[in-house]
Amino acid sequence: QLIQTKDQARIWARQYDRELSGLLVLQSEIAQEAADEILLALGERKAAIAPSPAAQTPKSYEAYDLYLRGRYFWAKRTGQGFQQAVECFEQAIEKDPSYAPAYAGLADTYTLMSEYGLAPPGEVMPKARAAALKALDLDEKLAEAHVSLAAIAQNFDWDWQTADKEFRRAIALDPNYATGHHWYAEHLALLGRFDDAFPEMQRARQLDPLSLIIATDNAVFLYFARQYDSALAQFHAVL
Repeated sequence: QLIQTKDQARIWARQYDRELSGLLVLQSEIAQEAADEILLALGERKAAIAPSPAAQTPKSYEAYDLYLRGRYFWAKRTGQGFQQAVECFEQAIEKDPSYAPAYAGLADTYTLMSEYGLAPPGEVMPKARAAALKALDLDEKLAEAHVSLAAIAQNFDWDWQTADKEFRRAIALDPNYATGHHWYAEHLALLGRFDDAFPEMQRARQLDPLSLIIATDNAVFLYFARQYDSALAQFHAVL
């Protein structure tokens, strides 16, 4: 259903009866039809809506669902969460070995396990790199994979130029990937470029306003920028 919020009038409604295996295609179909109705109401020409990157490649609903579950556990930023994320991403890959986002998720999990001191860098970072490169091999235009590679270049290789290049490439490919803006903001802040970092962080917050880690890192940036009152207010908001 498409509901007009000001008066709760129903603008458009349709029922779909499909097999679960066709859910990802249905997702794009509903988005296109709803968009068409909005444009028709506005008297504008119809425009094609491209499916989201995550919806383009999975061959099974199960792989996509496992990927989303993995990102959920990954976002918890806990040792147990990371372990659960690894299991979900590996199961997604087992369901669909050609599903590039699952490899990117696996790379991000290993990278953070190293960064958080939960696993030896020498043990997990080679796994992170292999997973990121596999994701790019499967889909060179996957923004998540470029962000994964940028994080590895920054946190393990200390290769700032490559990290900057990969972050920019990711944002160009998908300007709506919140983690891309979040981690690029962190990259800029580490270099002391707060004037450039804060707009990236604000964009990340706009794209994912309920993310606790993005809100927390925003407070950290305010602290290092010596905006202590604003940092305290942001930390309290997170709590």
